[in-house]
Amino acid sequence: MKKLASLLFAGIFLFGASFSLVAQNLSGSIFNKTTQEPIPFAEITLGKNYGVISNAEGRFSINTGRATATDSLKFYSLGFVAKKIAITDFKDKDSIYLVEKVDELDDVYLIERSKIIPEEVMEKVLENAANNYASAEAKMAVFERYSGTYELKAMEMNIKKADFLSKQQAKRFNGIVDSIATASKGKTSEQYSESFYYLYKDKETNFKVQLQKATKLANEKKSKESGKILEKTLNSITASLDSNKTFKVKSGLFKLQDSLNLKDAIDLSTNDSILNEDKARRFEFQQNRETFFTITGFDFIENYNRYKFILKDVSGYKGEMVYVLGFEPDRGNAKYQGTLYVSAENYAVIKMDYALLEGEKAAGMNMKFLLGLKYKRDQAKGVLIFQKNEAGKYLPKYIKKSARDYVYLDRNILFKENKDGWFTSKQKLKFNFLLENLNYSNSEFLFIDTESINQQDFEAVKPDKGVKIEKIKAYNPQIWKAYNIIAPSKEIEEFEY
Repeated sequence: MKKLASLLFAGIFLFGASFSLVAQNLSGSIFNKTTQEPIPFAEITLGKNYGVISNAEGRFSINTGRATATDSLKFYSLGFVAKKIAITDFKDKDSIYLVEKVDELDDVYLIERSKIIPEEVMEKVLENAANNYASAEAKMAVFERYSGTYELKAMEMNIKKADFLSKQQAKRFNGIVDSIATASKGKTSEQYSESFYYLYKDKETNFKVQLQKATKLANEKKSKESGKILEKTLNSITASLDSNKTFKVKSGLFKLQDSLNLKDAIDLSTNDSILNEDKARRFEFQQNRETFFTITGFDFIENYNRYKFILKDVSGYKGEMVYVLGFEPDRGNAKYQGTLYVSAENYAVIKMDYALLEGEKAAGMNMKFLLGLKYKRDQAKGVLIFQKNEAGKYLPKYIKKSARDYVYLDRNILFKENKDGWFTSKQKLKFNFLLENLNYSNSEFLFIDTESINQQDFEAVKPDKGVKIEKIKAYNPQIWKAYNIIAPSKEIEEFEY
């Protein structure tokens, strides 16, 4: 039934050897020494391309299984002086204070600041994008966290035809749905899912994924997620049907299943796995639509002439001079505002913060009258941080995307029994289902470790099927003890059923 529910929504969406002198995991918090405020998205490294990012609260956790006694942790954040601490001197859960950079740039750069024209910087950003961002094959260790909050706005179901149900049964089913809607309407539910996997990409941005671990923290019985509500409703209808029969399933003009066995469909609702193939397809979709491994997919980069840019600051990061450019709409269809951090050396955007303006729409479709579908994303913001690899190319280090999506589904769904013979009577179940939801989401990706591979290496990767999701009722830091992750937020740590 989970498979069927997802089909109905398809039109809307698409390391560690131990080291006796050092703890396997070290955690802490990073603060601005002057203001005492936490520093979000600061980089904590152990080696060149191995490390983590502090979360929105400035907290971090890093696995030190590969460390030696002579290694050090390094702390970086734009606008702050980098800090280095020997790993043997670092105390778990320690607080790190970074000092703001003040006039540390060369006098020549300070003089040249007055000559910097933001529009010329953006022109060079776009010109150099193809050369700055890595297109070669790579293997990346990725930690992903998804946080979702779901609010049910409306839900209705009406059985129009049921050859195998009495009027009393049909009335009872409608009552079940009404009770689900009454109990859920206006209420919210949260869920958190985390996964660790190896992501392989080739030059053409094809992907393969090898999942290592996945967890889910949610109260599924109380979930207001659209797919879960639809799944519960379909299960309430089909549970009493003859499980030996198979049905064709149609919704509007679309055939969803040729031969749906109801017993198997209900069994599918307990399928708690993530498939490698599905995860890889998702990356391909996101790369083509939202841009992960370059910057040219963003409107404020490709169409920078629609925006007004100002030079907010000139700073430094890892030995590079960085232009800090603020932007806001100026004309045309521009609808974002934010800040870009641009390397003065090669005009690569090494960090960006962006947000959709209030009243604008990032994406959407309205086929309410034709197909009973409507989708709108009216809130969207993000943070992207890139790091330079050994070849001088940039790859993602951290990505965070937040959004609010409005989802409306009003569909007629028909179950028609499969029977041989043209004139044979076939049982039917036809009902109308209406659902209106608000979904708030946060997706985070931490690219912990990156190494170069070749096309032969990529072709040799043969992912298995996937992994079983480990469902948990409360956050347990021991689950991810052997991994590098994004430190959990207070909401995750305090989540309870």
